[in-house]
Amino acid sequence: MTFLERKTAKDRARFLIYAKGSCGELLTHIYIGIEAGYIEKDVGQEWIQETKELSKMIYGLTK
Repeated sequence: MTFLERKTAKDRARFLIYAKGSCGELLTHIYIGIEAGYIEKDVGQEWIQETKELSKMIYGLTK
């Protein structure tokens, strides 16, 4: 089920909270991947920036 299929404001807010949490988890995994050598540092830095931007967008949707 996607964001737009959520019926109530409360349900949509819950969905966005989960999505923002998932961004945080992804960010952690990217940092770990860089440190472990599985992700090239320059690629990882791009992903980190994109993940932070997505997190800000999700936060904006919650407001």
